[in-house]
Amino acid sequence: MTFDNLVLCFSNLVSSFDNLVLTFSNLVLTFSNLVSSSNNLVLCFSNFVLCSNNLVLTFDNLVLSFINLVSSSNNFVLNFDNLVLSFINLISTFNTFLMLSYNLEPIFKARGIDKPYTFMVKAGISPSSSHAILNNNTRSFRLDHIELLCRVLICEPNDLLVFTPDPDKPLPPNHPLNILRETEQQTAFKETLFTIPFKQLKEITKQIGSGS
Repeated sequence: MTFDNLVLCFSNLVSSFDNLVLTFSNLVLTFSNLVSSSNNLVLCFSNFVLCSNNLVLTFDNLVLSFINLVSSSNNFVLNFDNLVLSFINLISTFNTFLMLSYNLEPIFKARGIDKPYTFMVKAGISPSSSHAILNNNTRSFRLDHIELLCRVLICEPNDLLVFTPDPDKPLPPNHPLNILRETEQQTAFKETLFTIPFKQLKEITKQIGSGS
């Protein structure tokens, strides 16, 4: 009986040990699950931090793009202002050169030349130069053009040019450039020449021819 009790006690001890082992295994499993959950939590947090960093980086890029856009807009405005300023300077320079200009219309009318452009091209002046001279778009006077015009129109250089004084830069009355100013007498002469009856014009031409 004592032996049976001893065996029973031993069996109970083994059973208790098995239970202890099982409990320990469950504890280890629980701890593993806890560690795994912690790892998942850490991973989730890392992903959150990474997404936050990407969001910040995207925002920084957006701000940088906006700054570049503003800078480009400023550069465009600056370039546009410079373009307008250059255009104003060009107009100012052009107006400055217009103080002395060609005045060919009166002599063409007096010579009976009704197609000045064709006349000048046939005389040897290039089409582009002829167009520029007739429209006073030239900023310089070529001596060969002036000489050629004087030859074919039978005149002198002063007959080809007119001087328009600058109100901001008045000249003294005895300045030689005043000779090239268009006077009221010259204007009246042109108007008379354009309106005189053809019969009288023929008579004047006849008198001039007989006088020479």
